[in-house]
Amino acid sequence: MKVNNDNYGCLKAACPNRSECPFYLARDTLENVDVVVANHDLLMVDIGMGGGVILPAPENSFYCIDEAHHLPKKALSQFAAEHSWNQAVWALEKLPAVTDKIAALTDKAELANLADEAAAALLESLHEWQFHLSEEPELRPSENNESVWLWQDGKIPEALELTVSNTAVAARSLYKHANSLNDALAAARRDKDQNSAQIDRLSSEFGVFRARIEQITAAWDLLATVPAEGEEPLAKWITRRLDDKNDYIFHASPISSASHLANNLWRRAAGAVLTSATLQSLGSFNLILRQTGLQWLPETTTLALQSPFDFDAQGELYIPPVHASPKDPAAHTAAIVEWLPKLVSTEEAIGTLVLFSSRKQMQEVALRLPEAYLPLLLVQGELPKATLLQKHHQAIGEGRASIIFGLDSFAEGLDLPGEACVQVIIAKLPFAMPDNPVEKTQNRWIEQRGGNPFIEITVPEASIKLIQAVGRLIRTESDYGRVTILDNRVKTQNYGRQMLACLPPFKRIG
Repeated sequence: MKVNNDNYGCLKAACPNRSECPFYLARDTLENVDVVVANHDLLMVDIGMGGGVILPAPENSFYCIDEAHHLPKKALSQFAAEHSWNQAVWALEKLPAVTDKIAALTDKAELANLADEAAAALLESLHEWQFHLSEEPELRPSENNESVWLWQDGKIPEALELTVSNTAVAARSLYKHANSLNDALAAARRDKDQNSAQIDRLSSEFGVFRARIEQITAAWDLLATVPAEGEEPLAKWITRRLDDKNDYIFHASPISSASHLANNLWRRAAGAVLTSATLQSLGSFNLILRQTGLQWLPETTTLALQSPFDFDAQGELYIPPVHASPKDPAAHTAAIVEWLPKLVSTEEAIGTLVLFSSRKQMQEVALRLPEAYLPLLLVQGELPKATLLQKHHQAIGEGRASIIFGLDSFAEGLDLPGEACVQVIIAKLPFAMPDNPVEKTQNRWIEQRGGNPFIEITVPEASIKLIQAVGRLIRTESDYGRVTILDNRVKTQNYGRQMLACLPPFKRIG
């Protein structure tokens, strides 16, 4: 049986099973070790809580952060906040039954009443929001059962300023009183005359509500925040989900994690080293320095090391004369269907990885290839990843060709050494569409300051993704093969030529 808990349901030192708890056993070892291995998410959670809560304090730590090109987005997701309207209403309606139990156990009826009043005020605000949202045209039904209302430049709509303020005030008040009730429970636990088992059960039950209240408060704190003149905005938006729950989700997020990382991690840490095969973008470290806030620290230094691989001897780069532009999806898809049989043999017992930026295009190409290729295809999403890779290696081992069709997630971290990947074919340059609210808000902010988000963000990030994709070919010093790019923009556009110049120095053919 699997058992889990969170910070709110945990009884901490009062838990009778603390000596057996995996979390505390791991925590206790931190006092006696020199090296702690953690992932980005755990590091960011700890920094978000103030640092030194789960992991050793930044002041006592030297960080070595691998795959650091992911850090800015990991940090951004940690510093964002959201909550569901349905879940909030459920928690607020059920809360008085729990506060009544706490009042009976702790003799804190007045405190429980204050919490109930704050919950009622917050519930009233949320019901007021339901009226506003039902009238908002941006949240009318859409084809994908999800509609988004983005507050432009993170500005609170004038007609909603008072409602936002009231909701945030009610949430903060409830959060304060909920913490006071939790303190009262802790005090009651220390009273030897009390039924500790009953208090522990109630503490765990109340923990579910405290977690929800903190989530709601964090979201409304950000939604109500008005940055100072000249400061970058927050992204703020509301999503309507038209599934069986018909829910609204309130979201708010910084558009950059740079200041959070600079103030809460880099300026406090004893030291830090960031590493990755793709920290550079377009030949410089400017993007990662800007995204992480390291550009503000004068003691930051950068170093690019040469690869141990002999790319000129081990690999080839081929850019065939594909005339169809990816800006014309139908023509470009037809061109890929035409070129793949010329590039991939059904007779050679080697692995081919074909990388797409669009699931729709990947599926269309898979359906339109000549019939002889269909038994060789392994398409991402049609099988679990582990099963797909097992079938791929099995085919190569049995002397048959195998072709993997994959998306972005197969362009990084996929290790197919030797014959398992002798050819990487990239359908088009991996530009990300700025279609999420954070990116849209960030792009407008850049434009308002006279910048060009395509040149400053989109191209450098696509360059990193392209290098990652190309990197699937040569994984060891004995690997060999060819990279083919079916996107003519690497030759016809200035940004394409820049991206091409940053690829490993393979032998150019064609």
